[in-house]
Amino acid sequence: MLTLKHHKVIAMGYVFLEASTATAAEPPNPSLASVVVMAISDASALSASPKRLIAFESAGAQIPSNLLRDQSFLKRATIFDNIPLDNGQPSSVSMYEVLRNASSSIEIGAVSLSSDQKQELSKAEGLLYSDSKIHSPSPQLLAYSKYKGQSDALKQKLTTPSLSNADRLQILNELKSVEIDWRLYGYKEDVEQAMQTMRRYSQGATTELRDNWIKTLDEETEFDVKMLDAAFGRSDWSRLTFSAQKYNLNVKVSYGGGTSSTTDKTATISFDFLFVPLRRSVIEHPFLVDTGWRLKGGEQVISDGVSGASARELIPKLYTALVLIKNVEIGLTSPMDGVFIDGLSKAASVDISGFAVSRDLSTPIYQSKYVGVPRVYIVGAAVEELPKIPNPEPGRIWP
Repeated sequence: MLTLKHHKVIAMGYVFLEASTATAAEPPNPSLASVVVMAISDASALSASPKRLIAFESAGAQIPSNLLRDQSFLKRATIFDNIPLDNGQPSSVSMYEVLRNASSSIEIGAVSLSSDQKQELSKAEGLLYSDSKIHSPSPQLLAYSKYKGQSDALKQKLTTPSLSNADRLQILNELKSVEIDWRLYGYKEDVEQAMQTMRRYSQGATTELRDNWIKTLDEETEFDVKMLDAAFGRSDWSRLTFSAQKYNLNVKVSYGGGTSSTTDKTATISFDFLFVPLRRSVIEHPFLVDTGWRLKGGEQVISDGVSGASARELIPKLYTALVLIKNVEIGLTSPMDGVFIDGLSKAASVDISGFAVSRDLSTPIYQSKYVGVPRVYIVGAAVEELPKIPNPEPGRIWP
């Protein structure tokens, strides 16, 4: 499986307008979305997460109630498949488009084997296949596949939304038992070592992986909004509270295009947040880490594995997780007058420091010293750099 390394977290909405942190160019009053993501990154519970932020103004990031049927939102959500620029903004190019173009220039390298390597390859083929010519699986490979299937199914169950602690513990115990049996009766180490040998020495193994990867690429061609839909029922949302003063945020609540507004420099802000990984089979596919291929001539790469953009790179980084918040509560120091509250309640759209709030099924709550927004919003995304892809083994013989 391809392993990504965290690069940075950015705060953003549907509109990607940069407002870099801690620089002379920073606006005097940051947006609510950018401050929210800063607070999430600074939270002690996320000490292992990346700390560097590139903040953006946020607008239009509200997730609709009818998520799976809202065609307008589904179309906008594909922006998370676009390749991020150096500053975190999305380019206009989809990673799927780039990968499809690159797939036509893949070259498979042959290996010049020594007598010992040929013997090692023959032994690996004998373990995996009863008939190496037609790749008929051996009893060992069948046993391996049986336990692998059980293990994969249990791991999938662990991703079930709202899984209770008791059920999670039971699944983990079952998984542990399967792993033990896999090693004892499923030839786990022997088969995986043989597979590794095949990947190193057999051109056919790389070709098979390539064909399967291209098939995956053809089937997976857009952002899977179901990843967001599943987040609504998850039980692992975290609650965070902070003072606006800590981040020099002057909370501004306004409506009517800003003609009516009130501000508060010492407001208290609370919300629930959740990270939603953006899983893509085409990126996690084992073909990308196989060492038997390159792009034609070796002049271009998917990624060079080095920070910073390069003319040779096609996809240096990706959006790999979204930051969601809900149940936003703002406690104001100074009360809002009744006329203003009445105006907020009737307004079709209210702006809270660049954070757009609309009236819908989950109506916002406006009281004298309180604003409550129960809806779910996308306020940020994780940007991660890809490792070196492809990373061909030295000594390969290229077409």
